[in-house]
Amino acid sequence: MRGWMLILCITIGVANAVSVDAGPRLTVEAEWYTAMENLGGDAIRPLLTLTASNDSSVVGFDALDEWVSIPVTFSTSGYYTHSLRAAAYLAVQQTVTLILVDDAEPQEQQISVVEYTGAGLG
Repeated sequence: MRGWMLILCITIGVANAVSVDAGPRLTVEAEWYTAMENLGGDAIRPLLTLTASNDSSVVGFDALDEWVSIPVTFSTSGYYTHSLRAAAYLAVQQTVTLILVDDAEPQEQQISVVEYTGAGLG
């Protein structure tokens, strides 16, 4: 299996009746991870990537169920929406699963699955 690069920039905005753009925004970068699960193969690590947001990405994902954990603190309650930027080898189907876990109640999770086909690497 070929590894893939996580050029991850999640922008989280508060959604309201008017527009997502009307509320506060929070940006989360993949390289801010504080924990990971690497099941073998290439090491999961940050990589200088000038075409990525914040000039950095995370590489080394080459097995199913590998992950990074990125802490996020929301300053206000509300309904949120996200946008995600990721990259993969040309024409290779990838799936990124975002799981938001409440530290106070870990059983409370919000899961969002993003599937895409690589369009730029390779």
